[in-house]
Amino acid sequence: MLIRIFKIISLSLFCSAAFCSAALADNLTGFLSGLNINKSIINKLIRDLDYINKEQERGAAVRSDDGMYYLALVPVPDAGNSESKSAAVRLEAAAQNRALFLSRTRLALALGESKTDRKLYIYNDALAPALYALYAPIGIEAKAGIIINNNLKFAAALAKISPEKAAALVSEALPQKILTDEYCRELYFNQAKQIFNSGRYAEALPLFQNLHNLKYMNIEAYLDAAECFVKTGKPKECIKLIKELRAALEDNMTSDDLSRLGSLCLDAGDKDGALDAFNLARVRFREEFMQN
Repeated sequence: MLIRIFKIISLSLFCSAAFCSAALADNLTGFLSGLNINKSIINKLIRDLDYINKEQERGAAVRSDDGMYYLALVPVPDAGNSESKSAAVRLEAAAQNRALFLSRTRLALALGESKTDRKLYIYNDALAPALYALYAPIGIEAKAGIIINNNLKFAAALAKISPEKAAALVSEALPQKILTDEYCRELYFNQAKQIFNSGRYAEALPLFQNLHNLKYMNIEAYLDAAECFVKTGKPKECIKLIKELRAALEDNMTSDDLSRLGSLCLDAGDKDGALDAFNLARVRFREEFMQN
């Protein structure tokens, strides 16, 4: 009896986690059918719908003779006790914009990731928008709508590209200079900075380390990474990175950069390094004052 109850509970949890709602599948089918999508493609998209990330956003990609498709599904936040219809409308619009963004960028990622060095570009949230920026002018189309299921709302968006255009993109070499030297580095830094600013230092650190692999010589990125090392209990790694930063970019550092560097040295237990940095910060401040 206990085993049977456990199986029932496990199945219930699995269905909840897997999002297996027949009503939602029917509603998605109606949305996709309205976009004149082949029934077999619709069935595969809904069957393969999976998590995009931990916020319970979901996505699925399908390649077929009719082209390439990406379906994104994003929950619409509850408006709470707000009686304003405009608040609900704004939440729906924001969710649809998010779903459109995900469907377009993930379709671009599916088109171009096999030609990208994934040992360097390991974070989809940075690589996908970069690829989309390259591919968008060539013809990725997307449409979005609101799906309602048991008083829950979801924004659904479908991105697609014709078989001819998809084949042309897949066969062409990526303009690696544009992708690797500038655009993706900036996207990676913005992604890392956003996570860093939210205080998720352990999560931000590997993104900064990946930037280091990309030879991104950015003072702020170095200092943020050094702070991540301190915040995650790795003072020796912090000091090592600070020494590397000073050797590479000290002449380009402002007095504020040097003051922050000195504080990080103190936090990491390097009093001599902190004193040296603070002294140089004072010299640099006088130089900046004289120039202004």
